[in-house]
Amino acid sequence: MEYIRFENEELNEYFKERTNKDNFTLEDLKSLDNIELGYINIESNDLRVLLQLNKKIKTEFGISFHINSISPSDSEILEECTSNKSLNNIEGDI
Repeated sequence: MEYIRFENEELNEYFKERTNKDNFTLEDLKSLDNIELGYINIESNDLRVLLQLNKKIKTEFGISFHINSISPSDSEILEECTSNKSLNNIEGDI
């Protein structure tokens, strides 16, 4: 069983509260309904995990990519997201 740890501590706290668990798995997150992240900033590595949930995710603040320091893995994430339209599951300002 592999536990998930997000780069953004606010995401960790949000899902800790929602799952009522200190350590949570991808399956724990997939079981949640109505994921509303509000103003939590989502970094590219965290986005990769969130897209695996295959659920609607509401956000107010948007998604952050550091374009000026983009790494090859970030490029792959961006390409993957745009090519298969995975970002359609993210609602809000991007």
